[in-house]
Amino acid sequence: MKWNNPVIDFFLLTVFWLMSLVVVDPTGNFPLYDDWSYALTVKHLLATGTYQPTGFAAMTLIVNVLWGGAFCLLAGFSFVVLRFSTLFASWLGILSVYWLMRECRQPRGVTLLATLVFAFDPAYYFLSNTFMTDVLFIDLTVFAAIFFLKDLERRSNARLFMATIFSLAAVMSRQIGLAVPLAFAIVSILQQGGKARAACRAVMPLILCVVALIGFEQWLARTGRLPALYNYKTETLVEAIGHPAKLAGVFAHSCYLCLMYLGFALSPILCLSLPRLRSNHKHWWVLCAWLAAALTGLTIVNGLCGKGFTMPLSNNVVHRSGLGPLTLRDAFFVNTTPMLPEFFWLAVTMISVAGATILASRIIFLAGGAVRKLLPFQLDSNEAGGLFLVLAGVVYLLPFFINGFVDRYLLPAVPFLMAGVLIHLPQSAAQTRPQPRAMLAGFAPAKLTGALLLAGFIGYGVCGTRDYLAWNRARWVALNDLMQKDKVLPSAIDGGFEFNGYYLYRPDYKIDPKKSWWWVDDDDYLITFHPTTNYSVYRTYPYTHWMPPYTGTICVLKRNAVDDLPDGHER
Repeated sequence: MKWNNPVIDFFLLTVFWLMSLVVVDPTGNFPLYDDWSYALTVKHLLATGTYQPTGFAAMTLIVNVLWGGAFCLLAGFSFVVLRFSTLFASWLGILSVYWLMRECRQPRGVTLLATLVFAFDPAYYFLSNTFMTDVLFIDLTVFAAIFFLKDLERRSNARLFMATIFSLAAVMSRQIGLAVPLAFAIVSILQQGGKARAACRAVMPLILCVVALIGFEQWLARTGRLPALYNYKTETLVEAIGHPAKLAGVFAHSCYLCLMYLGFALSPILCLSLPRLRSNHKHWWVLCAWLAAALTGLTIVNGLCGKGFTMPLSNNVVHRSGLGPLTLRDAFFVNTTPMLPEFFWLAVTMISVAGATILASRIIFLAGGAVRKLLPFQLDSNEAGGLFLVLAGVVYLLPFFINGFVDRYLLPAVPFLMAGVLIHLPQSAAQTRPQPRAMLAGFAPAKLTGALLLAGFIGYGVCGTRDYLAWNRARWVALNDLMQKDKVLPSAIDGGFEFNGYYLYRPDYKIDPKKSWWWVDDDDYLITFHPTTNYSVYRTYPYTHWMPPYTGTICVLKRNAVDDLPDGHER
């Protein structure tokens, strides 16, 4: 067997990925982030045989529940089993991106680099160690895109059928999965000149997905299963469109944020496209200079408006203390934990600006080349494939341009944009250049830069995920001690967002401004990172943090008796 065999490649990728998980240690029977809501749905399905999502779910979700439920049927319900179901999906996601890169006919080194960049993207790697819906959804959309890409290269009903199946599954995970069949329909029609029969074939996957989505939503509504938040994002999207003046500002700001985050996420791959950008476009540097100046200016304006000069500019998974939201009362809105140094975030910001500049210029040049061939319908399979991938990413992102987003929402666009940029850089193109040595001289530093950025991704993603699990593990030891040793009821504890969501969630809860915004009945006991007023330290649980390095403490606080409070303080 040759060493450049895809089986060997994927084996090596798997071994390296598994070694990283040994460092992270994804064990622990406790929820993380929003996955308590999805876990409750799985638990209800296993106990009753019926699908009943909580009111907190805003997506179709059923595919994710069935996926997690299948693993729990084999090993029993627990958050560990659900987490490992996502890790298995993440492993399939690595396979899907590797396959997508090979479908784009990339050299082995580029394919491996692109796959590792996606596998160790800090947000993707973090979410792989939870039961969040993002990872499985990305798998399904990428597999759908692979078969759509194959169909654009050579028409095949079998390929279209497989693409449709994966698209249906993606839509049954998240409604926004419609973006992929929509992009295929547009590009397929453009490629074939709008012929009636070809157009019907092109739109059929999209029609089937829309019909399935409408039918599913009707079933949820008619059977009383429609979650309270299911239509929330759609309603806010419609409301935003109804205010054009405000929409323009939100759209511009969201485009800027998307470019910054995607520029950072794609930076190792964008390095590889820079030499070709330079060789294929005579005045490439003029456009890049204007874009870089504009992005730098927007970053300064963003800081002057009080929204931050440096990344991260939209906290959620990636934040200044590492990875993962700080979902305890004392740190949720105002970070109270040690942060990574400012020079680290300054470097991330500079990389983001550079990456966003290259990404924007690549999209502009690709769009310009495609437009010249649209009207005469002269798109070849390579150009159609590149346009489809970029369009799928853009169509997916469009609602977030209008409605705002958090960083993890951008992840599904990463493999599409990554492949869309690379598909126009086929290996064979290098053989047609008259000066291969000069090209290699430009390409080698680009690969070295990409490898160094990848190393940074791996370090940040692995250490950040490990730290997030470490403090959560200490938090849940503290909570289990309270409930099991001290016999304290969950209703008397504010243990943070996940704890109170899992034990006390109810859709009709009214927020008490004196308590945390999540579902708190009584906060006689608090779980925090630091002591707070009107509470005494009951117990402490240490944990180690690697990035930045320190020893932290999870505090169990008990409310002071009324007689112990200073004058003027209420219980």
